[in-house]
Formats: sequence, structure tokens, C-alpha cells
Amino acid sequence: MVTEARAPRESLELMLQVRPQTSGEYVAALESFWGETTKEDVLARVAAAAAYKAGAPPTSLQAGFLARAKLDEEMEIRCETPLSNQLRAQARQVSSPICDVTFRFDPPAGALTYQRDARWIEFPEPEALPSEAEQCARDGVPQFAAGPIESRRVTPAGPVRDNEQAVWVAWLASRAPIAADHVSQVSALVFLSAYRSHWAVERCLGPAFRATRLSLSNFGLWIHRWVPWNGFWLVTTRTEIGVEGRCFSRREIHSRDGRLVASAVWEMSASPMRSETNATQ
Repeated sequence: MVTEARAPRESLELMLQVRPQTSGEYVAALESFWGETTKEDVLARVAAAAAYKAGAPPTSLQAGFLARAKLDEEMEIRCETPLSNQLRAQARQVSSPICDVTFRFDPPAGALTYQRDARWIEFPEPEALPSEAEQCARDGVPQFAAGPIESRRVTPAGPVRDNEQAVWVAWLASRAPIAADHVSQVSALVFLSAYRSHWAVERCLGPAFRATRLSLSNFGLWIHRWVPWNGFWLVTTRTEIGVEGRCFSRREIHSRDGRLVASAVWEMSASPMRSETNATQ
């Protein structure tokens, strides 16, 4: 069977739907990202199901991916009954596990609040930067300007030099409005937190990136505060180490007014590809 290599839709809210079945069970039809599934799509659907089940947004999650999801099969999500402030969920296709995720729903623990902004750097406003369509046309990949998120790149896309940090900074916005309910906002934020997780690693690999397959294996997310995503947010992704084919990255998501919304860490495995076109899973 040949899967149609179509681009994803532009509405995250419509894309990331899950359908409740029996108590704690949900189903979802994964989106086509140019004929492939993506781990951020899978993870966002599981987060939506967990938020439904718990009736509240999570404060953190830890995920382990077990297999690559298939585009032409419906995904089933089973959420266990919450135990204290923790909930475990699993996504499956035809009884084969895709990923396991543990969510925490921690209540406020006191009045202590701070945010250190010593490393905050002033970047150009997103309106002053080339649109994603303009940038992709310059880079020779105009087909990848489609999808639910508009990106305005701040850092260059080229390989990093020996004395340079492997960092990728961009302003990202949802192309379509996202409803204010906690399920829609949770799934959108989780999707954003893992979106294009290869960015910083791509700068490290340089020309070898096009011949490398990257696959997200472990993922952690901490949501520091709930801020509705209704415009451009600054997303900073960096990687400092890759050993024996395992690449470790970190991401920070700031609201436009400088508030740190969420932090993520993950590990990707790298392996050679036979074709010359890179794929991320």
C-alpha cells in the first residue's frame, strides 16, 4: 500500500482530536506529515486523552517511545485511573504498543515563585523576519512551509563552527486559533514542545544530516505555568552532546513577554539512511 505524501492540515485544534470510547479509552486518526507520522502528533494525542481523563492540565510528563506509528491504522489510547497526582497512559495500534507516558498533576505547593532572566537575549520581532514560506523557498524546500505552525527563524540554519553553540532559535505561532479549554491547550503545547525536535542536531550534523535518520526515543516535559498560546512564542532548542548514535537536546518555550512557559528534554537515536532525504520519526 502506498501512503499519500500529503502535507498536514493548518489547524492544530482540528488535527489533534481524540474520540472518547469507554471510560479511560480513546481513539485517534494520526495526521499525514508528507506521508509519515510524527512523534509529536502521537504524544499530543496521548496528552489530550490524559487531560480528558484527569479533568485538568498536567504539570509534567515523561514518555518512552516503543515503535513507530503507522499512518493508515487508528491509534488507541488507554488511560489508567489516576493514582494520587499521577496518571499513566499508553498508545497502541492493533494491540502493539507505540509509547508509554506518565503524567503528573501537581497542585500548587506554596508561594515561592521566581524566574531568572539573566540569559534573556533580545531577538528581532517575528514580524521583522522572513515568513516560513519565504525562508523555505530560499532553502529550496518550499513544500515544507505547509502545516499547522508558522516558524520565523532567528538563528542561521547552517552547520555550527567549533566554537559555536548548537542552538536553533525561532518564533513559532499556531496558524489557526486554539480554543482556551485545557484539552486543546494541553495538546497544542505538547505538540509544540516536540515539534521539529531535530533542529539543533541538524546544525551539528551539517551535510551528514540529509543521510541520517533520527528517531525520538525518550521525552520529558515540564509545564511551569499555563499561558494561552495565541501568538508567536520564542522556542530555543540546543544540543551539546551525541554519543554512540544517541543525541541529547533541550528546549525552552517563552511567551512573547518573556515568561518561561515550559522546558523539555529528549534523546534521539541516529542511524544511516539509504536515501539522501532525511526523515525524523
